Amino acid sequence: IRMVLMHRAGIFDLSNQNIEENEATKDEPYVKLNYLEYVMAQDPDHQFTFDEMFGVIAKGRQAQFSPPGLKYQYSDTGYCLLAVIVERVSGKTYGDFVRDELLVPNNLNETSLPWQGANDTLPTPFVPGFLWHNSTLADVTLSNMSAFVGNGNMITTPGDLSSWCRRFFSGQAGLRIDTVETMMDGLPTSNGSTSTYGLGIRFTEKEGYGHSGAHEGYLTLMGYKPEIDTCYVMVSNVWDCRTCGQSLDSIKAQLVMMVDTVNTILDELER
Repeated sequence: IRMVLMHRAGIFDLSNQNIEENEATKDEPYVKLNYLEYVMAQDPDHQFTFDEMFGVIAKGRQAQFSPPGLKYQYSDTGYCLLAVIVERVSGKTYGDFVRDELLVPNNLNETSLPWQGANDTLPTPFVPGFLWHNSTLADVTLSNMSAFVGNGNMITTPGDLSSWCRRFFSGQAGLRIDTVETMMDGLPTSNGSTSTYGLGIRFTEKEGYGHSGAHEGYLTLMGYKPEIDTCYVMVSNVWDCRTCGQSLDSIKAQLVMMVDTVNTILDELER
């Protein structure tokens, strides 16, 4: 479980990787394609399940690397596996567990976890999400969230997120402060890097402790800078792909800009 939380287990990432060809997958229609995109192209409202997704990985003998523990490599699907563990241990659905144990006790009343493939509404009021690509601004607010349970199926507000950040890093969110400190204790993400990744928490010298998040049309940064006891949240509701042919590269560029803005603000606060 620790390796999964630290993204060192080598779990194949269905969200961001194409299915690799081998003896087990060579005859599959989705070989060399992103499985989630392949399925949703045929049925946008397809209801993904944990059994289906991990069945594809297991049957297809897909892995980022082997044996586990060799290195850091991020995997959204690793968080899906952690959601499965939560469900089996608690006897609740992942959404019910998060609501009962984290959202309600912390008064995060504007936060919810959609999980159905055919969700066609959002809690109001909401900010629409957009994709700017090929000179077109497309509304991509609604999307199939069933494939992202555990790794990104959360709708929240900057207010709720900043409240969570403050409570979490001060040991008031339901986890003891020593547990939080254990989660913050990470390993370098690459050789010689000062950036580390702990138990679901990233650290960089400038931004402190936190995480980023991306779902089509939305980008989020949340972090905590202990030296100045400051939490911050930054959000964007546009993926701007006008200057790049690949959405992923454009997203990374946008996140860099958001991080630069955060760094400027933090530098001012530290003076």
